[in-house]
Amino acid sequence: MFTKQVTLGNSYCVVQIQTNLNTGPTITSTGYVPAPATGANAFLAAAMPAPGVTYISRTVRLQTKKDPLLAKAMVVKNSIDFNGNNVRVDSYDSTLGNYGGLNIGEKGDVTSDTDVVGMVSTGNGDIWGHLTTGPKASVNLGPNGVVGSLAWHAGGNKGVQPGWLRKDANVLMPDVQSPWTANTQPFPTGSGGSTYVLNSGSYEIMGNCNVSSGNQMLVKGDATLWVHGNFTMDGNVKMTGAGYRLTVFVGDPSGPAKSISFTGTWDKSIDPADLLVYGLPTCKTVSIATGAKIECVLYAPEAAVSLVGNANFYGASVSDSMRMNGTTGFHYDEALAKLPTYRGYVITSWQEM
Repeated sequence: MFTKQVTLGNSYCVVQIQTNLNTGPTITSTGYVPAPATGANAFLAAAMPAPGVTYISRTVRLQTKKDPLLAKAMVVKNSIDFNGNNVRVDSYDSTLGNYGGLNIGEKGDVTSDTDVVGMVSTGNGDIWGHLTTGPKASVNLGPNGVVGSLAWHAGGNKGVQPGWLRKDANVLMPDVQSPWTANTQPFPTGSGGSTYVLNSGSYEIMGNCNVSSGNQMLVKGDATLWVHGNFTMDGNVKMTGAGYRLTVFVGDPSGPAKSISFTGTWDKSIDPADLLVYGLPTCKTVSIATGAKIECVLYAPEAAVSLVGNANFYGASVSDSMRMNGTTGFHYDEALAKLPTYRGYVITSWQEM
C-alpha cells in the first residue's frame, strides 16, 4: 500500500492507494480541516493533527480499473460526421473468419469525448452498437439514422434504441511518444521489385515515405518503421508470413503537420493486429480513399480521419475526429478487446465513507 500525506494551507489530507491484481487500484482519500470552533493552528504546518484541535474529516473511496486501449470500435476526442445514406459501423470477430454473413455483430461502439453541442452528427448512418458522448453534447441524427442492437436493426426500427445512447464519455487519449531517439535507425532499402524491404527490426525514414501505384513494400518479419514525414501508400504492402507484423509511427513530437494516405492494397492476414499505425502529435490527417480496404489498428489522437466513397476499415481507431461519407463501412474486430493493451486507469465507482 502506498500512503502520502499532503498539507493544503491550514488543512491536510491522507491518500492511500491499495493495489488489486483482480481489478484495479483502490484509492482512499481523507481530508481534514479545523472545526470552526477551534480555528486554524500553527501545528498544521507540519501536516500533523495538532493536540487539542478538533478536525472535520471526509473520506471518499474510488475503485478503478484498467481501461483497455481497443475495447471500442471508434473513439474520437471531438467531432463525428457521418455524411452519407449508407454509412455503417458494426463489428465482427477475425478469429471466426472474414467479416460478413453470420460474422456480423453489434459491438460497433462509437464514442466521442466531446462535451460541445453540435460536434456529433451521425446523420443517416447505421451504428450497430452503442453511441457515447459527453454530458452536454447533442447528437444530430437523421430521419433514417439507426443506433442499436442487431435485433433493433432487424426490426426495421429508426432512431436510437432505448439504453444505447450514453452521456458519460470518459476516455484517456494520451499522445504517442517517439519510439526511439530520432535518426538512429537504418533507412529501409529496396530489392527486386520492392521499393522497401523490411525484415524484423527497426527502420527510420527522416522524410516522406511514398509507395507509388505499381510498387511494393515487402515486410519479411516483425518490423517497425518510423516515418518523420508523410506516409503515402498508393501501391501494395505484402506480408504473408506467419508472425509477420508491421508497426508504423508517422510524424514527430513537434513541427509541421504530417499526413497518412491509404489508397493501395494490403496483401496480409485478416488480423488487424498485424498492422499497427501510430500518429505522433504532428500527424494531423489520415485519409482512406474510395475503393480502399484496410485491416489495421489506428491510434492517432491528434488526427482528423476520413473514409471516402466506398472505403472499408476493419479494426479499431482512436483519433481527434472521424468523417465518413458515401457507402463507407467501419467494422470493429471484437478480437482486439482481448489484447493486453491499456491506456491507463478509469474510475468505476465513488463512495463516501
